[in-house]
Amino acid sequence: MPGKRSRLWDPIDVESMQTKKYGTDTIEGLFIENSRSGQIQFSRDSFTKMNRLRLLKVYIQPWKYCDVDLPIDFELSSSELRYLNFSKYPLKSLPTNFHRNNLVQLNLLGSNIKKLWKENEVLKNLKVIDLSYSRNLIEMTNFDSVPNLEILNLECISLESLPRNFHKLEHIRSLCCSCCSKLKSFPQIKGNMRKLREIYLNGTAIVEVPSSIEHLNGLEYFNLNWCENIVNLLESICDLRLLDVEGCSKLERLEVKPNENEYLTCRIQKAEVTWSNECFSSLKTLNLQRHQMEAEAPDHHHHHYLLLSSLVELSIRNSRNSRCREWGMFSDDGFHLSSLEVLSVGNFNPVVRGLILNDIFHQSSLRRLSLHNCNLMEEGIIPTNIWNLSSLLSLSLREGGILNHICHLSSLEELSLEGNHFSSIPTSINQLYNLRGLNLSHCKQLQDIPELPSSLLFLDAHISNGISSSPSLVSLHSLFNRFETELTEFRRMGMSIVIPRSSTILGKIKTKYGK
Repeated sequence: MPGKRSRLWDPIDVESMQTKKYGTDTIEGLFIENSRSGQIQFSRDSFTKMNRLRLLKVYIQPWKYCDVDLPIDFELSSSELRYLNFSKYPLKSLPTNFHRNNLVQLNLLGSNIKKLWKENEVLKNLKVIDLSYSRNLIEMTNFDSVPNLEILNLECISLESLPRNFHKLEHIRSLCCSCCSKLKSFPQIKGNMRKLREIYLNGTAIVEVPSSIEHLNGLEYFNLNWCENIVNLLESICDLRLLDVEGCSKLERLEVKPNENEYLTCRIQKAEVTWSNECFSSLKTLNLQRHQMEAEAPDHHHHHYLLLSSLVELSIRNSRNSRCREWGMFSDDGFHLSSLEVLSVGNFNPVVRGLILNDIFHQSSLRRLSLHNCNLMEEGIIPTNIWNLSSLLSLSLREGGILNHICHLSSLEELSLEGNHFSSIPTSINQLYNLRGLNLSHCKQLQDIPELPSSLLFLDAHISNGISSSPSLVSLHSLFNRFETELTEFRRMGMSIVIPRSSTILGKIKTKYGK
């Protein structure tokens, strides 16, 4: 019986409780979800008798319309309330008789709230506040009232400022102000805030980061994506594990001191960004993307790359529309990153590609290599010293042709040639005795698949749904005939073959083997 339960979540029971008004004095937990009628209606006294209520959740799915009718004078009288989650809360303030002293978590996503409570109240138990998408919130309550707050989410488009006493939040671990497009400044940091681990300021109007941010000596993740007004990031940012500056189109200077375990994501849209000397000697991961149309990198960039002695993973992408001639990291002397294990390169013109590939094939430490749209089939692009890649385990050549000397990659276990336009594969591929996976999907001009190494456990040769015929289907029949005598062993070996759905090979396999 709903009247004797301390927790209600079933929609029928909740509706019965609201209409018949019984059992409300026993309820400790109440979960109300958006109704099938598209409306949730409360009366002034809906929660009046719930004196033992500890958890209240009114959940409305973001993609569904639901009208919440809540009287401006409604009462929430329970002094035991610990958790309040009220999606699309319709009022501009919380009820006057709201007992918040025991509150631990407050979630008001998509609310109309303008101000939480009076600044002279101190809520020592409150640890989480989430006011994301509250479009009317212009400013936050003074942080003196929440001394033990740990998580603060303020993704509010109208938010203009943070209280100056932000530094009073000594226990704060995460601050999110994503998409606060009117937020132009970040408060000065004072005292001890070593528990703060992550800050999200992406999509804000921040112009600069105050030098006092150096006091955040526990900060690990700093997201400044698409802060289009920010110009400089200075040395005061220390000990980061991840810095994200994608879309910072006005960024001119970057000075960061990473710690020994640094993982830095740096997607740069301007080639003219200056890096401070020796700031990145312990950097482990670097991601660079270039989108600007014609800017060229200054010569000093090559010097910075030479300082990346600890780099393990490097990703470099150039926009297909970019005409940049050099990034500055590729010069006659090359780059020698002795610790580099993972490298991804894409979308460079033939001149730069030649320099890149020549450098790549000197990186004997590489274990994973991805070359996207590098047109390896063009004359003069492929170096012959491919055997230097003796440790390479995975190679992806998407839209870039195939290496004629691929047999020298004796350690290779995974090979992806997805989306290429070649008509044949070098027969020397059968000398890759450690190859376990081969991806030939969407290779529409492929006419023949040669003998493959016996170590192969996975082959993907599909094109796409809706293609009923293709030159590659002929090669698949030939391939099936090569493997036919060994099909009974495939299950034991764990081998998989992905082929076009429309191919008659499927019927042949089902007829012969009953699968």
